[in-house]
Amino acid sequence: MIITQPLLRILGCFILAFALFAFGDAAPSSASGSASAQTSAIAEFIAVSESPMNWRDARAWCEQQGGRLPLINGAASLTATQIIDPGTVFIDGFGQINTGQSFANWNTPWPSGLPYDFYWTGTGRAGRLGLSWSIDGNGGFIFVGDRHQSLGSRVVCVP
Repeated sequence: MIITQPLLRILGCFILAFALFAFGDAAPSSASGSASAQTSAIAEFIAVSESPMNWRDARAWCEQQGGRLPLINGAASLTATQIIDPGTVFIDGFGQINTGQSFANWNTPWPSGLPYDFYWTGTGRAGRLGLSWSIDGNGGFIFVGDRHQSLGSRVVCVP
């Protein structure tokens, strides 16, 4: 059986969903505000990478472009519970994103013109050393999942 990249992405989503719900964390909150309190307009991306890079290189690349990685709810780090339980989160450049216990709730459309792929955020996974949250556009909708910072993801930079 030949395993294609789309099949690997689907499998990865199922594994991520299982890990988030089976091994969810209860680390203390570090969010600077709730999603509903953040009503600013969707930011324009000032740069989009052509190729994937690790998280540290992504942060440096955005700084070179005069911007930064998008944050989730304006926070430097968040737990899985802080992503899923509120039902929505705000991601710089992507706006208000529907989240929740069921992937059926993750129905915010992917931004027009942005290639489907994994993209880094500047928000780390609280309580999980070496993990940061990423955004995935698989299937035309926005999904948020954690990735090890050594892996490659594409990059969007916001002002």
